[in-house]
Amino acid sequence: MYLVLLYSLIILFVLTALALAIAIPLDTYRSFFTLELPRLLIQRYQVRLIVFDPEEEAIIIWQK
Repeated sequence: MYLVLLYSLIILFVLTALALAIAIPLDTYRSFFTLELPRLLIQRYQVRLIVFDPEEEAIIIWQK
């Protein structure tokens, strides 16, 4: 049991030390990531979003 708790603590420490980011196209952001469940998951797990327009080759949103 001790090892399971220790492992969980280490995983939690490592995950909080890392910043997760996901790059998604603008149309995917508009059609999926504006829905309530994805927004809640992104907020809960502190996922950084980089939204880009592939046609314009430009970053639209850079969420920190």
